[in-house]
Amino acid sequence: MRVLLVIGVVVLVCLLLVVDRALKIIRRAERRREVNQRLAAVAAAAEARDEQRRTVREESGAITSVMPTIHDLGPRHVDLACGSSSFPIRTRHGDGGAARRQSRRTCAGLT
Repeated sequence: MRVLLVIGVVVLVCLLLVVDRALKIIRRAERRREVNQRLAAVAAAAEARDEQRRTVREESGAITSVMPTIHDLGPRHVDLACGSSSFPIRTRHGDGGAARRQSRRTCAGLT
């Protein structure tokens, strides 16, 4: 009688382990399915954005083939007239106005 009871307990424990493994496998498969669906949705959105960018790039290329782009020419330098009061020369504190005096000498030599 004891032997049958021990065999019954061992079979019950084994059955519980098998059921536990089966439930874990089912839960893992469900999680993978959900993750796969989310990944597919994100991939589809990324493909749509990529297609939209590609379309915009092609349209932009079509526009520039008809109308050329404006080339970068660099900054223009405007020579200010001497004695211009609209753009005063700023000096650092403590230099004694050396830049201002130098500017006045340069302008005096030009006129």
